[in-house]
Amino acid sequence: MSMEQDPTENAGNAKPRSLIGTRLETSAAGTARYAALTADFNPIHLDPEFSRNTPFGVPINHGTLGLSLLTQSIEATFGGRSFSLDIRFTRPAPVGVVLIAGGDALPDEDTYDVHVAIEDGPRVIEGTLRLSNAFKPYQDSDHK
Repeated sequence: MSMEQDPTENAGNAKPRSLIGTRLETSAAGTARYAALTADFNPIHLDPEFSRNTPFGVPINHGTLGLSLLTQSIEATFGGRSFSLDIRFTRPAPVGVVLIAGGDALPDEDTYDVHVAIEDGPRVIEGTLRLSNAFKPYQDSDHK
């Protein structure tokens, strides 16, 4: 996983215009490790022969993998702040694609349009992030 942000994007204590983006290259080996971690061994994620006979035609990533990537983007941006998410899984992401998580500020204070998308492709998760209180930049000293 990698993270990306323009360092000039959040100068001072202003509300960030966007979340720090996170990126994950998915693979069959990574999906197998994630299946073991979550105890979700559904063959739709792991078995190409089984998946060939589904509407997707290929193995797909676990939806919670994309959600975890989005959570990493949120935590990279806001640290340990409490938040709520209202999300939709909009389409499956085939194993082997690159997933990108991020989001953009909405006019309402402490609300963001968030997403996980296939790199150079469609969104697979969409939703709204609401932070629990007024913006306070994350500082390591807050959590020691």
